[in-house]
Amino acid sequence: MSAPADTAEIRRLLAQGRNAAAAALAQAATAQRPEAAEGWLLLAKAMIALRRPADAEAALQRAEGLAPLSPDGLSDRAAVRLLQSDLPGAAKLIDEALAGDPDNVVAWRRRAIIAERLGHPDAAEAAYRRALDLAPDDAALHNNLGIFLRGRGRNDDAAAAIRQAIALEPDRVEYRANHAATLRLDGRIEAAAQAYREAIERAPEREDLRLALIACLRAVGRRDAAVLAAEEGVAAVPASPRLPVALSATLLDAGRAEAALAAAQDALAREPAHHEAWLHAGNALRILERRTEAADAYRHVLAAAPDDAQATANLALVLMELGEVESARTLAARAVELAPRNADALHVAGTVAEVVDDPAAAELRFREAIAARPGFAEAEFSLGWLQLSQGRFREGQAGFDRRWRLPRFDKWSRPHRQPLWDGSPLTGRSLLVWGDHGPGDEIMYSRLILELTAAGGAVVVECDPRLVPLFARSFPTATVVPRADPPDPAAAAADLQCPTGSLLGRMHETADGLPRQPIAHLLPDAARGRDLRQRYHDGRMLVGLSWNSRHPTIGDEKSLPLDSWTPILRAPGCRFVSVQYGDHRSEVRDVLQKAAIDILVDPAIDPIRDLDAAAAQIAALDLVISISNTGAHLSAALGVPTWTMLPRGKALFWYWLRERRDSPWYPTMRLYRQAAAGDWPDLIGRVATDLRALRE
Repeated sequence: MSAPADTAEIRRLLAQGRNAAAAALAQAATAQRPEAAEGWLLLAKAMIALRRPADAEAALQRAEGLAPLSPDGLSDRAAVRLLQSDLPGAAKLIDEALAGDPDNVVAWRRRAIIAERLGHPDAAEAAYRRALDLAPDDAALHNNLGIFLRGRGRNDDAAAAIRQAIALEPDRVEYRANHAATLRLDGRIEAAAQAYREAIERAPEREDLRLALIACLRAVGRRDAAVLAAEEGVAAVPASPRLPVALSATLLDAGRAEAALAAAQDALAREPAHHEAWLHAGNALRILERRTEAADAYRHVLAAAPDDAQATANLALVLMELGEVESARTLAARAVELAPRNADALHVAGTVAEVVDDPAAAELRFREAIAARPGFAEAEFSLGWLQLSQGRFREGQAGFDRRWRLPRFDKWSRPHRQPLWDGSPLTGRSLLVWGDHGPGDEIMYSRLILELTAAGGAVVVECDPRLVPLFARSFPTATVVPRADPPDPAAAAADLQCPTGSLLGRMHETADGLPRQPIAHLLPDAARGRDLRQRYHDGRMLVGLSWNSRHPTIGDEKSLPLDSWTPILRAPGCRFVSVQYGDHRSEVRDVLQKAAIDILVDPAIDPIRDLDAAAAQIAALDLVISISNTGAHLSAALGVPTWTMLPRGKALFWYWLRERRDSPWYPTMRLYRQAAAGDWPDLIGRVATDLRALRE
């Protein structure tokens, strides 16, 4: 190969970015013709491209020993100084190069970079634009200008410059990636996602592009689209551990814990020590209530990275749920110490503080979490819950309404499209009130229906089908329809809509505003109730019992095995009647056999399938003693004296408020609270004492 052919090939390789090949060929050329300055100059260019400044300078010195450096050579020496972080030296050399050749495009580009690093943005932009005047069709220059402008916060101008680069070289993936990143920084997330898709079409193997697309879709709450993008990425780049980790995260966003766990395990099969994979596995296991395994996953992270604030916070949360409250409190404080601005750590610290009955500390931490991550729906919801539990209804409603941003509430959403009621007067308008919780909560919130129907507007109530007979009887001026898909025509015809969980703060500022009258806001089938009382009554006081909750996550913490009720069941002068939903006949038989205490179980009453029958049964009784469940709500809503036994900690719902012995929802309810978390025996003893005193 002749020397001119060598130099042409080296230039071609440099233009293609094949810098190592160019360097190898240049080294061969200089070995063959050490007296040719051009070979040394091309070797210097290759070494600059490979970021090997010492080798580049050595090549330039050899070239300079053969002939004075041209302006282009001076520009290359400036590039060497730039690589060595000698900015003043680089600036001096680039000025010399441009003095000798004012139309040198590469020198102007280098001058722009040097000026930017010296903190002279106006000079940098002027240099970029001078280079573009000389080479308007240089796509790389347009791209570089765009990146520079993005760094200055001028995202619109940056996007325009990079679009020009794309117009010149449509298939250059890097330009499309830079355009997408610029749009993302500008907050134009949907446009950024589309730009990433266009880049992925040209480079489907690029893991970084797929991860960026997934992040965009997650940022705008497009959970299903994010999951699909992650699944496509896992299939397209099978060796990547980061894409199954991203898939696990998107599945957690979507509330699909089982699938999220499988994705995290897939990532761990590819990279067993992957930090985020263990974190996501722990999060999925916690949601699945496999808390001991979740704690082990977080400890796995901490064994390798003991100062990881996220794993520390997550372990604190799961230990709290396991009842290890002091350990949880210590870890939560440690997480905040490690990362004082970590929103998740602050939120966990607030959650633990709330569970240990320190509401002031909890509120402070929740507010800090929101400040650290504006729009943090989980923390806003937690703050709302806390404020509601303190009777600050109007304050708490805004945060409580953020529940619709959380996947676990998706199952309660309804397809109603009317405007959300804002609490303004209803005169001349109709309002659809629809249940967004279980039947117990619907019963509690139904107290507000009486106020709504008296407010001048027409009210349509959409509720659990089992509640329709009871609600229709109790609220004769409202239209009561069952929850159905598609919605009942009466529901669809209303002017406004509001879920029951969003009524309270729109109607009352504090707990003191809830009306105490009427005593009972639900009306049973009176004739059926009289018949049942006549059948049950034997001269003793009729006391209903409800001891179990079917709540999917905290039912165990709220429930009490029937055999632990023995001190209550030994109260004299009482005939006990099960008003417990579900089949608990074996527990009743065990109590009869072990304690010789008979509890009436009426096979004709099924509280799960027939709430109207359950209401008639409860109305036949003198007193109901219950844990926090639907039975307690139903009994008190019917005006029956109700003693409700409450846990402490995470199983205590906000609507029981704090430390009160009465309930603003139910005038006939008395609340019994655990003195310490988990201390049911003391509470049962207090209830038993009061029941004996009532009968003596």
